[in-house]
Amino acid sequence: MSARCEAGLEGRDVEQQMMAGVLGRAREGTSGVLVLRGPAGIGKTELLRSVVRQAPTDLMRLSCLGVQTEMGLPYAGLHQLLRPLLGRLGTLPAPQAAALAGAFGLADTEADRFLVALAALTLLTEATENHPMLLAVVDDAQFLDPASRDALRFLARRLEADRVAVLFGVREGCAEDFHAPELPVLRVGPLTDDDGRRVLARSGLPLAESTVNRLLREAAGNPLALTELPLSLTDAQRRGLEPLPEMMPLGERLQEAFLARVRRLPHPSQVFLLMAAVHAGGDLGTLDAAAQRLGLPPDACTAAERAGLVGLRDHTVEFRHPLIRAAACQAMTFADRQAVHRALAEVLTGQPERQVLHLAAATSGTDDELAAQLSAAAARASRAGGAATAVGALERAASLASRPEDRLRYMVEAAESAWRAAQAARANALLEEAGTLTADPGLLARINYLRGSIKHASNNPAAACRTLIEGAAPVMTDEPELAGTMLVMAARGAFVANDAETMARIGHLVADLALPREHPIRRLGRRLVALVDQDLRVPAPDAAAESTDPATLAWLDPVDPQPWVWPPTLYPYVTGVSGHTRQALEGAAGTLRERGQVGRLPMTLAPLVALEIAAGRWASALANGEEGLALAEETGQEGAACHLRVLLAWMAALRGQSERCRELVRQGLAGAAEHRIASAAAIAHWALGLLALGEGRPEDAVELLERVVLPNDAASHFMLAAAVLPDLVEASVRAGRQQAAEEHLCRYEQWRIGPEHRHFQALLDRCRALVRRGDGRDELFRRALDAPAQSPFELARSRLLYGEWLRRERRIKDARAQLQAALAQFRTLEAEHWVQRTKAELRAAGGADTAEPVGPTPFAGLTPREMQIVRYVGRGMSNQEIAAQLFLSPRTVGYHLYKLFPKLGVTSRHQLRGLSHSLDAD
Repeated sequence: MSARCEAGLEGRDVEQQMMAGVLGRAREGTSGVLVLRGPAGIGKTELLRSVVRQAPTDLMRLSCLGVQTEMGLPYAGLHQLLRPLLGRLGTLPAPQAAALAGAFGLADTEADRFLVALAALTLLTEATENHPMLLAVVDDAQFLDPASRDALRFLARRLEADRVAVLFGVREGCAEDFHAPELPVLRVGPLTDDDGRRVLARSGLPLAESTVNRLLREAAGNPLALTELPLSLTDAQRRGLEPLPEMMPLGERLQEAFLARVRRLPHPSQVFLLMAAVHAGGDLGTLDAAAQRLGLPPDACTAAERAGLVGLRDHTVEFRHPLIRAAACQAMTFADRQAVHRALAEVLTGQPERQVLHLAAATSGTDDELAAQLSAAAARASRAGGAATAVGALERAASLASRPEDRLRYMVEAAESAWRAAQAARANALLEEAGTLTADPGLLARINYLRGSIKHASNNPAAACRTLIEGAAPVMTDEPELAGTMLVMAARGAFVANDAETMARIGHLVADLALPREHPIRRLGRRLVALVDQDLRVPAPDAAAESTDPATLAWLDPVDPQPWVWPPTLYPYVTGVSGHTRQALEGAAGTLRERGQVGRLPMTLAPLVALEIAAGRWASALANGEEGLALAEETGQEGAACHLRVLLAWMAALRGQSERCRELVRQGLAGAAEHRIASAAAIAHWALGLLALGEGRPEDAVELLERVVLPNDAASHFMLAAAVLPDLVEASVRAGRQQAAEEHLCRYEQWRIGPEHRHFQALLDRCRALVRRGDGRDELFRRALDAPAQSPFELARSRLLYGEWLRRERRIKDARAQLQAALAQFRTLEAEHWVQRTKAELRAAGGADTAEPVGPTPFAGLTPREMQIVRYVGRGMSNQEIAAQLFLSPRTVGYHLYKLFPKLGVTSRHQLRGLSHSLDAD
């Protein structure tokens, strides 16, 4: 599209050029998004129409209009936008096609909202296959239904190399908004007086100079006001022969101008306009059928059309401006509105969702049958991914219900829907009111379970613990499974909040539940009690094998992953079940990706990233960590985001990325302090301590790491201390604090480590070798090196420390061998600070730097996303399958692969698959 500016859009050259730039970049292969924001009448709609008019004829155009009366229909806006593309539904991956069909009522299938958004992204981008580009225009986006709004924001953020341009128009000053701060914004401002005069002159009306000046002053550069206000004046007022009326604020003035024009119409035409306003589809057949029910004459629409308030296109009534729609509603009485809604309900027999909404609008008082219909409509909306829509339907059902028990049930269901729609404040308000209406223990437990879930996810772990424990108490005998699930979530909160006492209390409560002794929940209770007692051994009669550990694997359900009751970040590492848990988490993440359940991924990826870092799978940890953090921020999960930031800081510390580590810690600690996430604060200080240790600042490392270990510090944690102590022992030795090192070693030995903690056993031997005097140190170092299940990083550190000790013992040849091996491993890991430390020690031993990285490192220059794509190519996935896993478009995946080939020196997908196996084995 050229930057030519359209006549009739006075003063909008810059805006038109910016929109033309978006289209130009999309045609060249780089998708573009732009949000036009401004008050009513500022010209957003005209600008969007102009870009459609000027767009080349060979591109595909899609459009939709947000309509306030459609906000109760899930995916109404998205369906309007994608309707021309639904013939291509069969080209989508089966889960995406099913989700979109369910969302649009084309099939009776559940539709996860993120999978629907991913399907919409795929459908849009694949539609460019036979076109140079696609233009999607969404006007009045503030009035989109919540499901469509979220889906369009989701896909807009993921457009990359897709030849798609998306333009949004958003009216400011409404109660509703299209909140998308991450998208580029163009603020459409007022016209200059010179441009305003040209708009007034274009009307062709005789206007006195005094009238022109008043209109310019009152319109304040608003082009719609400059167009409409002269029409509301008498001829004498326009000519300056009579005084102008007292002016009101612009928004009211425009509304009044349109309202006055509506009220000049004959009453039947006003009623017809009202019908068109509340029936957002606007199809003339439906409106004519409803008009007959009301006894309106056949030409009821004609007067409104002649007055320029509406137009007819493709048998559809279109309002010339959204404010006219509002004026049509405002002009009529409540009785008129009820009659119109009732008539529409009678003719919309094939559209049950719209029909029940019109019936609800036409009803006053109570109506149990209608309440049940609204409840059923809410259930359908939830299945289609419209949880936010279901809230309003259920709240209206509660107001219509005559029986208190039905009203209570609808309110609780509304709260549950609000929570699924991420409307925590609304859910809490509903639960607060519902809690006053019942004394039934089962219902109260359900209410408290939801309250606790909200508090837990809203990052108030201490409050979540209290709510969940109190809520579980009345049903521990009658509903032990429900009570156990609540207590498991409470235990997760206690871990995050560093509340050992509460965790022990939960353990005893769980152990006493009326369940079989070997039930996973009761086994978990025994493990919690043991851990608080600093006993890392699996308590009898449980076996020590990882595969049967109750504390970690009992809730890792691959069929229905529920991360809010899974073990929290680093818990599996501390409890010695890392390997099996990592595999289970990888499987769960894969399940969630296949289903498009983005909302559950961050809480799944956080513990997975922690285990991957500890295991030395740093490439995978970085890719999963970056993705998880982006999704957590996008979905408002600050707890998961906080943990992911400090985990990425931990890895940055190990790799010697000092500035990145400090910045991530700064962000992580800010979130941890705000939401009282003690476990994240502990990991943040651990990361800073490791950074100081790698940079050769052992004194600083001691101070930072001691904050995690010593009680009553804001960064302390009663369980993560076990993982930090080995680093603190080394830092104390390097700082020359021998007595402190011995005290920390004693504390580490007091953690009664079981045989399943093979990585801790190796670290314990290494610590003893560092601190102990006399004979036996060589044997301790060797045992530390020979222990199985060590991460490459910890093994390299043990070799470095052993080599340093051997050099001091003047066993130079043996020292060089250990140092060369450590240097090679650190280079492979790209642990820069540790590489430099090892090289310095090797020079001191008189050795040359001949170490090479262990194995090839072709992936050093790849971004985290590129590494993910390489891994999925290695698993034999197509571009479309990879796109579904990463919530991208297939075209974007292809674009990344195009850049990857020269980076890796390959020319085919087959060669790339051969290289990729080392990523899965890192």
